[in-house]
Amino acid sequence: MTVNYDITTPDEIDEISPYIHRHWYASRRIVVYDIFDISHDIINEWANLTVETIRAWDPQYPYLAVHNVSRRGVATKYSALPLSIINPAITHDARASLFTTSEEDARFRARIAGLVSIQLSGYYVQVLTSMLLRHQPSRKLEVKIFTEKPAALSWLASVLDIPPDNI
Repeated sequence: MTVNYDITTPDEIDEISPYIHRHWYASRRIVVYDIFDISHDIINEWANLTVETIRAWDPQYPYLAVHNVSRRGVATKYSALPLSIINPAITHDARASLFTTSEEDARFRARIAGLVSIQLSGYYVQVLTSMLLRHQPSRKLEVKIFTEKPAALSWLASVLDIPPDNI
């Protein structure tokens, strides 16, 4: 049975802080983290939020997330800090704390859409792309970089009606 999800307007928006908003789409099957500034404290808050969100996620469905660092000035600061928009939990420490058992880790499936500004230099996008090519671990974690939010949401929504075992 095909369900038509509205991915043009969020179902709800959580204002976590002035710097982090979490938007829910497709009946809470897609999450978007909008980042308005970057600092070590904001990164830690964002990483903790992603861990909390992933732990609450229904494990029968893939975790579908957009990490939006496309706001003016965010990407410049982002490039100098220890985080990765291709990491479901943002930082390596947060990723290491995500699952308590290897079974939980083995069951985790995700698609992460990194959203960056079109104004980013070609070099920066080239760095992100090479990171993706080196760190695409498996079918369990798919990552893609976008410069437009509708395209990122469409890519994530493309798997909403696929039976979970086939993703």
